[in-house]
Amino acid sequence: MSILYKLIILNIKNTFGLSVLRDQIRRREKVGRSLLMVVAIIISIASFAFIFANFADALVITGSQFGQPEIVFTLAITVVQLMLLILGIFLVISSFYFSDDLSILVPMPLKPSYIFAGKLVTVIISEYLTAIFIFLPAIISYTRYVGANLWYILTLIIVFLTMPILPVVISSLLALGLMKVINRRHRDLLMVIGSILLVFISLGFSMFMQTQVGDDPGALAELLSRRYGLVESIGQRFPPSIWATKAIARAGTGEGWLHLGLFLAVSVVAVLVLSSIAERLFYAGLIGGSEVIRKRRQLSQSEWEAKTQQKSVFSALFWREWRLLLRTPVFALNGFLGALIMPVALVMPLLVQGGDQLSELLALVQTEPGSTICTLIVAAIILFTSSVNTIASTSVSREGRLFYISKMIPVHAETQARAKLTHAFVGIIIGVIPISIAYVWLVRPNFLDFVAAILIGLTGSLLGMAFGLYIDMRWPRLHWTNPQQAVKQNFNAVIPMLLEFAVLLASGYLAYRLIAAEVPAYLIYAAFLGLYTIPGVIVLQFTVGAARRLYHELDI
Repeated sequence: MSILYKLIILNIKNTFGLSVLRDQIRRREKVGRSLLMVVAIIISIASFAFIFANFADALVITGSQFGQPEIVFTLAITVVQLMLLILGIFLVISSFYFSDDLSILVPMPLKPSYIFAGKLVTVIISEYLTAIFIFLPAIISYTRYVGANLWYILTLIIVFLTMPILPVVISSLLALGLMKVINRRHRDLLMVIGSILLVFISLGFSMFMQTQVGDDPGALAELLSRRYGLVESIGQRFPPSIWATKAIARAGTGEGWLHLGLFLAVSVVAVLVLSSIAERLFYAGLIGGSEVIRKRRQLSQSEWEAKTQQKSVFSALFWREWRLLLRTPVFALNGFLGALIMPVALVMPLLVQGGDQLSELLALVQTEPGSTICTLIVAAIILFTSSVNTIASTSVSREGRLFYISKMIPVHAETQARAKLTHAFVGIIIGVIPISIAYVWLVRPNFLDFVAAILIGLTGSLLGMAFGLYIDMRWPRLHWTNPQQAVKQNFNAVIPMLLEFAVLLASGYLAYRLIAAEVPAYLIYAAFLGLYTIPGVIVLQFTVGAARRLYHELDI
């Protein structure tokens, strides 16, 4: 057991960089960056906490009117576990099969289950950081309006600590099965396709849940009058959320202990099943991942000339960026997942509303000032999607220890920075395509509104994109042991998001004042284009100009 404990501690230090951080604190290195990270973390937590706290307050107040304030926990637990299931797919595959330290751990005399358990614990800890953003506001709101006692607090701690286990186990079982039967040649493509399908299935499940109550007033009245009616309706497709909710609401009673026991029992059984399967499949899938299928096909003269055709330096750098992004599924999905989710997340709730309500909404946004407001909202969605696109803000970090190649090749750093920015901007444009299709399909805007929405959104993304690349050139995370650390656990990706969120808030206030003053739509569009383009281009040029100095200062 001591070996397992040491292995878990080692994985935690390795994954979260605790040893490096402790060494930097002792030597007082990068103090400015650390302070900036702390300030950004506080702002980020405060922003998300404010949004979720208001939503949680509304849920508790509304639920209290029907004697069911605990509905906030059902929704929070269901949403958290659904999010952890989606994110867990990336975390599990990245940690279990793409970590650099596996080449050291596997030859050692360690049980496969020990190595697997060490990785699993780090994944679960990472999931806690996601869960707390949603679960903590629910706790605060419910406690403030309903009250608390010792058993309630104890039950909350137990539920929170065990909440990520079931989604992580499901993600791990999927990963073990896939990696066992799929060879290395097809794994990257399968992970991308499978992850995208999982996202759409999850969103489809969410829409299905919204239609369960329906429009029958009698059914709705029956749910509201029955104790736990709303809780059971929302959680009926995922019983553990009902058990956890009842355990919290009835903490300290026989009913509460019974449901807490059910919740814990399912988690324990899931871990035991996973441990048994991991002992048999983990090494088999890991070893299979190193197998390569060698092609024995003779190229024709035309194929050989096409593959060896000389390209310009900029073109070669541009396509190199694409290969670095697409060769690792975690990188590709992190760059484009937001653009895939956003249009689906917007369209599904509208379709759920029904034909009459949808027709009324479309009629509203096709006349002034509704059309102008809709255009600016679509532009804001594009800007928000580009802010969560981390292609630019992790561009240098993704190179990892291979960054020495970028320093050695006889190409100016400015040219490499331009290639990275061009690659990131093309990635943003690709992400705009599904949003544009959804916009045209639902709203059918006129030509001016459509072009304005796209251009305002794209020009607004310049500032965050250029600033993100500057931050990553200034403080790249090159010494990562698995790809997840370069993107999901890289704080460089968060700072541009906070900047773009501030821009969105200021833009929303400005748009409100301009529309209230009845300024013509074309002047509003021109104002936003100018306000976004000028600072975006300035920061972009500054980033390119600083590339040579920043590249020179970086050491591997």
